[in-house]
Amino acid sequence: MEHPTQETLQKFLLGQTTRTENRTIVRHLLARCPPCAAILETLWKIPGPPIPPEAYDPALDRFEQELRKLMPQQESPLSRAGVSAGGRGG
Repeated sequence: MEHPTQETLQKFLLGQTTRTENRTIVRHLLARCPPCAAILETLWKIPGPPIPPEAYDPALDRFEQELRKLMPQQESPLSRAGVSAGGRGG
């Protein structure tokens, strides 16, 4: 059984591995590899660099776009109440 390197496992935790690498690592972990599970547990506890708040904006914007595609066009309760994005309507 070939183990992924510690560097590969770290990239896996950070979401920096390819789809093929992800499958290989998950398959390996599902085979119950105690040494690799221990490495992952240790890596999981190491704090990573702080994520700046502005990094979330593009992800949240994409999420909103996807939700809008899935949801039927409805009038929001706020627009029915006369509230716009700029504040209360009158």
